[in-house]
Amino acid sequence: MKKLLLIAFSLSCAVVYAQNAPAFRQFYFNPYLFNPAFAGVHDYAQVSVLYRQQWAGFNNAPSAAGFTMQLPSSNRASFGLSVLSQEVVALQTTATQATFAYRIPISPSQFLFFGISGVANFNNLKPDMDYSNDPTILNAAANRFYADANFGLVYAWGGLRVGFALPKLLGQKYFSPQDLVNVRYAQFRNQLYSVSYKFQAGNFSFEPYAMYRVTRDLQNWWEGAAVVYFKEMIWLGGSYHSTQGVGLFLGFDVKEKLRVGYSYELPPVNKEFISVNSHEVQLQIRLGKKKVFKWASRYEEKQKAEMAKVTPFSPKIVSDTLTEQTPIIIKEEKSVADPIVAEKREEPVKQKVTEAIIPSRPPVQAMLAPGLYIIAGLFRSMDNALAMRQKLIDQGYDDTQAGLNPKNNMHCVYVFSGYDSEECKQVLQRLRLKEATAQAWLLKIE
Repeated sequence: MKKLLLIAFSLSCAVVYAQNAPAFRQFYFNPYLFNPAFAGVHDYAQVSVLYRQQWAGFNNAPSAAGFTMQLPSSNRASFGLSVLSQEVVALQTTATQATFAYRIPISPSQFLFFGISGVANFNNLKPDMDYSNDPTILNAAANRFYADANFGLVYAWGGLRVGFALPKLLGQKYFSPQDLVNVRYAQFRNQLYSVSYKFQAGNFSFEPYAMYRVTRDLQNWWEGAAVVYFKEMIWLGGSYHSTQGVGLFLGFDVKEKLRVGYSYELPPVNKEFISVNSHEVQLQIRLGKKKVFKWASRYEEKQKAEMAKVTPFSPKIVSDTLTEQTPIIIKEEKSVADPIVAEKREEPVKQKVTEAIIPSRPPVQAMLAPGLYIIAGLFRSMDNALAMRQKLIDQGYDDTQAGLNPKNNMHCVYVFSGYDSEECKQVLQRLRLKEATAQAWLLKIE
């Protein structure tokens, strides 16, 4: 009885799957699969390979496989390509999608992303089965080739992503000489909404997201999920899909070049349905370096203008970091622009004397350069970051600067930077004893 229910369900879904993209569970891993505006949103050129097996172990169960490519440029345009093939019972469908996306900067941390795609779909029947008694499958397979298009919009502000997509813009089922003149537009009853927010807290980040899909055939569904990341290298999470049930996530990142994501879908709660699970694997390879868009130069100019108003580096913060066991005196000259001079105390000849050496520091620039930074504040807004920087400077932290983290586009306010990890750890310990920097933490940019 259970097998009969599964077969009937699969047959009824054949046409639906031919019209709609497969419902992959890992939205956070590759949102371009759902909304064309996400093409290139992470600023990396990347190739993704994916495979989903639904109801593993059952004959003719739905499956999907394919790959995507995303190519952002240094300007505001990005390009995408995806080829997805799926099988539902006897019907095989291959969809090829080419995407053009464009971003409009509102501020250094706010953007609007637009994307539009052209889609070509091909239907085919498995050659080793008899379909003569199944008009549903025969009717779906009769439409061998049909075209479509989709449109997407995304608003991004720091860790916030709000998306809206129209997955189907055209209405024709297939191409033929007589049907080319009967194209139907305005398929606005097919809609996809998404929202996510990534909270950052030191080495950990937490990202909840929600999706809602409206379709003209009333096959609506929704999904809610949450993912926890550690240093953006390992992540765990889970989701609940209104039609597919509970799913669990696991993934890891290898040197910011290879990302692997896995989803395990638990069997449906309904005891009348066959007890099987589903699996999904996605691999993502990043090519080249992260793109830096031309709008960043305007941010850098503004930051340099703000920095010009501030007195150059003062040794006061460094002198506070010295312990009592360190026989060093930091001598301040009358002009703060003069170099810092370290002198020895008068001690017995046998005692070893340590000299104060101010290590070289990463260059001060709009985008944080590789190095170690002691972070006092983290902001989505550049204006808020600059306000905190000025506040710390007014309190005597004259070395305070602000810069953009290239990994997550968050604005970091840092009170010290360097290359020597031991030096930075000592400075951090002393700074945490002060009220203004009690919550400071160490960030490494590679």
